[in-house]
Parts: sequence; C-alpha cells; structure tokens
Amino acid sequence: MIKLVLLAAAVLLSWSPPLAAQVDTFDLKEWPVESGGRTRDPAIAPDGKVWFVGQAGNYIANLDPATGAQKRYDIEEGTNPHTLIVDQKGTVWYAGNRNGRIGRLDPATGEIDVIMTGEAKDPHTMVFDGNGHIWFGDEARGMLGRLNPATGEVKEWPVPGGPDARPYALTKDDQDRIWFSETGKSKRLVGFDPRTEKFFANIEVSGTIRHMHFDRKTRSMWFGTDANNVGRIALQKAK
Repeated sequence: MIKLVLLAAAVLLSWSPPLAAQVDTFDLKEWPVESGGRTRDPAIAPDGKVWFVGQAGNYIANLDPATGAQKRYDIEEGTNPHTLIVDQKGTVWYAGNRNGRIGRLDPATGEIDVIMTGEAKDPHTMVFDGNGHIWFGDEARGMLGRLNPATGEVKEWPVPGGPDARPYALTKDDQDRIWFSETGKSKRLVGFDPRTEKFFANIEVSGTIRHMHFDRKTRSMWFGTDANNVGRIALQKAK
C-alpha cells in the first residue's frame, strides 16, 4: 500500500498541465473598390488574383491581394453579371444575368468573347463539371443549362418544378452530378446526373436555398435556407 501511495505521489509530482492550445488570430482586411457597382461573387485564379463582378456597374475586375492593385474590364451595358468562375488556365467566365450570354475574358490580352445562351435569357449561378462544361440555372424559364465552351453549344433541360421553379443555387458532388435549388412556390433540392441526363433526386427543404457547398471529405451537401435553417444532405454510397 505504501509503495502504491508513493508511486501515485511521484506521478502527480511529475505531471504538468498541457501547454495552452495555440489560438488562431484573424487578420481582417477589406479593399475599397472605387468602381462601386455592387461587388460580389469573388473567385480565386491560379495566380492568386481575386476576380469579382460589379453587378450593377457592368464590369469584371481583379484584385492583387499582395499589392492591393485592381484592374477593371468593362462589359456590355445591361449585362448585370451575376456570377463568375475561373478555369484552370486562368480564363474568367461570367454570367450575363440580364442579356442572355456567358462571357469569356482572357486576362493576358483583355479580350472578351461572348457566347449567347439562346433562350436562356438570365444565366445564373455557374459551375464547371469534370469535362470543362459550364452548368448554369435559367431562373426565369425553369431550366438547367449546360454550355460546351469548346463549341459554344448550349443545351437545356426543364427542371422538375416546371417553368416557375426558379432554379438558383448550384453546385456539383464528387460524382460530377449537378445539384441545384428550386426557389419558386415549392422549395426543393434537385439532383441531375449528366451521364444519364436524368434527375435522380427531388427533396423538399424548409425554404429558399441561395448557396450550397459540397464537402468531399464527408460527402455532405451543406446549405442555408431563408427559413433560418442550416441543412445537410449526407450522400450514402450504393450497396
């Protein structure tokens, strides 16, 4: 018994509290944009520059975080770009939310090419698939669209909720399937498989979803709704 007590005392004397956990510090910085125009939807290019749109100002611009330098590229009046994305080569693509087009900006030359999206008058949120195609929502007509940048071909599929479904948020999962929200009278989360060209999921949610994020590590789709909820869909592998 005495030996046990002495051993316990030795352990206590040799114990020291763990070092305090390192706490992250946060360096918040905002860069004023002289152009104004309702800046939104930033995307990071391979060279580290941050691209964004001026939705009300009809321009595309970039910011160099290292120097604060900004460069603006004016686009057609009435475009009102909603979203931009940057491909692996650094080419910038933007959605003309008010004039039915998707634009392509070459940062090396400043040259802008425009691809008309046909009947899709308000291409919305965009995402690349694994083949380099651009998927977008056609909110006004209730369609899901795909642009082949190499050919300029645009193809659309009517969404399950019909012409008034108002597709909005859009992303893809780890199987290259497209997910989007329907924000019309019925609030739903819908899945579409480009390989079969069929809708495979149609899930009722609590409210309008304006943004979604797919976490590859957990295979979970995260979203927020206007009903003050944060939601998750955990994808399960087929058995």
